[in-house]
Amino acid sequence: MASYNNVEGFKRTWSAAGIKVVLFEGFVAHDNIVEHNFATGLWMDVDVNHAVAVGNTTRHNAAIGIFFEISKDAIIAFNLVHDNGAGIQISSSHHVRVWNNTLVNNNRNFVVQQGSRKNTEKTGEVANTPLGEFFTARNIVFKNNILWNGSAKAKDALFDFTIWGQSPERSRASLMVTASGSNVFHRATPNQPAFLIRWAGDGKELVGYDTIEAFSAATGYGKNSLSTTGPDPYFVDVAKGDFRLKPDSPARGRGEALPAEIANASRRETGAAVNLGAF
Repeated sequence: MASYNNVEGFKRTWSAAGIKVVLFEGFVAHDNIVEHNFATGLWMDVDVNHAVAVGNTTRHNAAIGIFFEISKDAIIAFNLVHDNGAGIQISSSHHVRVWNNTLVNNNRNFVVQQGSRKNTEKTGEVANTPLGEFFTARNIVFKNNILWNGSAKAKDALFDFTIWGQSPERSRASLMVTASGSNVFHRATPNQPAFLIRWAGDGKELVGYDTIEAFSAATGYGKNSLSTTGPDPYFVDVAKGDFRLKPDSPARGRGEALPAEIANASRRETGAAVNLGAF
């Protein structure tokens, strides 16, 4: 367990976290509880390559629940991430597979960020990026996740992008995200947050989509996904923090079969349909 760190109030944007690793090959975080940190919960930053974060609970952290930044090759799967500043955020990183997470009441549940930082390290390449080049977000897969929000603090969208200092030619969502489908998007009330998804299109502005149908028609992404509004049909008891699926939950059996690499990392079977989310 990693909890109640950064009570001194060091700057969250650079160093503060419940758990932070940098320059790490083969990092594995299995079945941890990371909570009530006055910072990010679990933070993998700068050349954390071939990482696995599976089965963790990250909750009530002031910043991001799980943060993968300026690194490559990660599996982030079957995590319960709730009531953080942001849920899961992928920043300027590539080859990241995000499967079967339950994301609830984070201000933004899932964020892909294209930053403006370049590789200026004196010692050589970082995250396979040549000196002087931008770190880029590429080859992100997002499947079988539940994004649920009933929080009044919710911002902008359940699935959101942020773009800093990059040209539209380099920061289109279709370049960053290879595949996204078989996810659930739920809002307890309409327009809270304003959109299900804000997508980085061909121009400089983010485009908001209020329905899965409109998003899929415009982008080709989001197939087999579901959006709902109103009373919760998914979890046993959100108010009590019980995010197991109800017996009649629409998320049961709706997920795509796990690829071998996800199944192996999460110690589950492949080849058959699964429930959405972490349970």
